[in-house]
Amino acid sequence: MLRIRKPRNFNWTTIIVVSLIGTLSGIYIYNPLLKRYIDEELTAKKDNKQIQIKRLMYLCVGALSSLTFITIGYKFYVSPYLKRKTYLRNEEFANYVFQQEQETQQKKYESNG
Repeated sequence: MLRIRKPRNFNWTTIIVVSLIGTLSGIYIYNPLLKRYIDEELTAKKDNKQIQIKRLMYLCVGALSSLTFITIGYKFYVSPYLKRKTYLRNEEFANYVFQQEQETQQKKYESNG
């Protein structure tokens, strides 16, 4: 079973909204093709096999376009934001540790001097 790993600081509502936007944009983009497909389906009932193949093809194209939108959105917008946020948090912690070490060194110097 495929397990989708959810990054920290990334809630499920955002994932659902991005998926919904990708799906709706895929429907909007392929709407003329879907209308043409529906018209062909109503007029030509004799080619049921071809119609089923076309239906599956359109479904696959919509799923792939949604997946592409989600992947690109995560790679170029979400991932850099999370990396930057993690970097800043780590930098703050490193500065805190450095200041603590300096204070300890200063106290040792004052007590010995």
